[in-house]
Amino acid sequence: MRLLEEKDKEEYKKFLEENPRCNFQQSLEWGNVKTNWIKEVILSEDDNGNIKGSLCVWIRKIPIFGNLMYSARGPVCDITNKEVLADIKEGTDLLAKKYNAFAIRMEPDIEKSNEQYRKIVEELG
Repeated sequence: MRLLEEKDKEEYKKFLEENPRCNFQQSLEWGNVKTNWIKEVILSEDDNGNIKGSLCVWIRKIPIFGNLMYSARGPVCDITNKEVLADIKEGTDLLAKKYNAFAIRMEPDIEKSNEQYRKIVEELG
């Protein structure tokens, strides 16, 4: 697991374009709309450094409370791959500490009835 760096942007865009789970709200271009948010992208990679999964997270200061982390329509990955989802969770934990976030709100593009995904997410905490 690692966070997206400037040098990775083209590879990330290509990954999204080729992934059937991609949603425009996980794209870097969506940042042109969300100008008052900080953008971070968590990457899960294989042993050769190829992206296997990602989650674009938006961070915004909420007066009095602190920072809120938000992700719409992610993660972008095989949602049954526990290893990739564990990487992504590790990344969200890292970002929560980095930004002293009080919460993360996620709206995954996954059917509510998908019990396999639900089980993996519950196991990962």
